[in-house]
Amino acid sequence: PILCQKPFAPTYEDGEAMVRYCHVRGVPLMVNDNWRWQAWYREIAGMIRRELLGDVYTAYFAMRPGDGWGDEPYPLQPYFKEMERFLIAETGVHWIDTFRYLFGEIASLYCQTRTVNPIIRGEDLAIIQFNFARGMTAIFDANRTTYMEVVRSPTYGMLTLEGTMGKLRLLENGEILYTPRGGAERRHEYPIPPGWLGGGVAAALQHFVDGLLRGEEFETSGERYLPSFRAVFACYESARTNQVVKITAGGI
Repeated sequence: PILCQKPFAPTYEDGEAMVRYCHVRGVPLMVNDNWRWQAWYREIAGMIRRELLGDVYTAYFAMRPGDGWGDEPYPLQPYFKEMERFLIAETGVHWIDTFRYLFGEIASLYCQTRTVNPIIRGEDLAIIQFNFARGMTAIFDANRTTYMEVVRSPTYGMLTLEGTMGKLRLLENGEILYTPRGGAERRHEYPIPPGWLGGGVAAALQHFVDGLLRGEEFETSGERYLPSFRAVFACYESARTNQVVKITAGGI
């Protein structure tokens, strides 16, 4: 059995080949993209299922880790500086996969990128509009250069969801503020497990073990994860052509 760290592969074709290789041989394969396992996203998914927001039609995430400025950016992972594809392929894919977990499959997207800190090779800013098959829209507004008082906060940024029956805000410390239609904003209480980034790492590993013991398919099995991986390359294609890119089952 294989638990593969992301970025999954250097090219989409390589990723497909890895999935095919494991499928033919009956080898369980899970991609360790563990953002979707953070406690706040699991809770938000539950709030959506319970229809506390009604029909969710927009989402906005401002990703601001604040660790990418100066002559020595990314001190915890200095190799980031040399990555030719950085913000989307290394970091943004977390939210691509999490958005799919929360909102379903991506139908199309439009992406713009920029390199703000000139000493790095890849992009450190991206603004992406995701259009989902269910009809909603999400904006991923991300950069790693803006100054932040708290560097690499637990959520890496701030999320807003809006729906027909309510809205919510996810704050940098993992707190969720919920406003029902016609009511006042209030704190939504829920448990946050110990561990890095809302217990997401431990939860992902537990899911891997549980899947093996029960013989169940993983949430981020190779087959299920390929649409997230495909969207990464669609983002770069959109940024290169300045065009909306449609996502299809067969590729981009």
